[in-house]
Amino acid sequence: MDNIRVGLLGYGLAGRYLHAPFLRAVGGFTLAAVATSRADQVKAHFPDAAVSASYDEVIARPDIDLIVITTPHRFHVAQALAALEAGKHVVVEKPVTQSLDELRMLIERARSAGRQLIPYQQRRFDGDFRTVQQLIAAGTLGRIHHFESHWPMYRPRPRGVWRESAEEQGGIFYDLGPHLIDHTLQLFGMPQTVTAQIAANRGVIAVDDMFRLHLGYADGLYVLLEADNLNPYPVPRFAVRGLKGAFIKFGLDPQEGLLRAEQSPADASWGQDAPENWGKLYLDTGEPQPSQSTVETLPGDWRLYWQAVHQAITAGAPPPVQASELIAQIQIMAAAHESSCTGMTQRLG
Repeated sequence: MDNIRVGLLGYGLAGRYLHAPFLRAVGGFTLAAVATSRADQVKAHFPDAAVSASYDEVIARPDIDLIVITTPHRFHVAQALAALEAGKHVVVEKPVTQSLDELRMLIERARSAGRQLIPYQQRRFDGDFRTVQQLIAAGTLGRIHHFESHWPMYRPRPRGVWRESAEEQGGIFYDLGPHLIDHTLQLFGMPQTVTAQIAANRGVIAVDDMFRLHLGYADGLYVLLEADNLNPYPVPRFAVRGLKGAFIKFGLDPQEGLLRAEQSPADASWGQDAPENWGKLYLDTGEPQPSQSTVETLPGDWRLYWQAVHQAITAGAPPPVQASELIAQIQIMAAAHESSCTGMTQRLG
């Protein structure tokens, strides 16, 4: 099976901008069917794709190999389960589930069905994260003792979207928390402790609009993960301090902005960061002041995620993200909720 026929569930922000363009740009995929109420938008971009208002109808199609789930969070588990039981491979947006029992159930169903269950943690292929990952892996900064990951975003007024609905399991923590936690786990593994604040400060909606996580490690590493819809001040996307040096980087990976501007991932310059957003590297030279240099950001490339999905399904290669990797993520998120509710640091096993 060289060509994978895809059924896409949802054609909102995620479906239209974060998934569909890659199904066109990356070889080996055909968007065969879409479940959405936005038929006119689908036909404008994919005139050959079938459109249905029924998620179940798309899942049941016998000509579909892969179901991609981009619907509101509360649908993820049921739709992933239905797709696996229909014999489909599944790519599912984060959060895949909000409980370990549900995650383990889906992992077992995927195993017994002989199908792939692949979480959409595509930001492992952000250029800024890849740059930080490379610097740490190369030992450029020495032993890391301090790591910060912020998501700069100022939205003082609600936008009226489903991600701001408690019924849809919305909120900034479930929206952005999985990415920041996944990056941390990729770099440093499982922390020992979690101390968190999760709050709804705007008051006009019921879901959280701020989170701040402090993660503690056995070797003394301190990690801060933060997003706040009421912070207009510049904050670094990443700030890393080590025994040999430090690195700081402002600005978000450009890929989502390019996709919203209708640029194609097939463009030769895809994912290249603006030079004014390149990070600053400070290294110990033995002098009173460190040396300073600019580090060009590695290109971000979410195409690598989809290429790995294709290889996992067609050639049995490892998927770009293992569903089992989310066990640690869900444990941290559950501990963060408990810490925020009780005001106490939670210790992880």
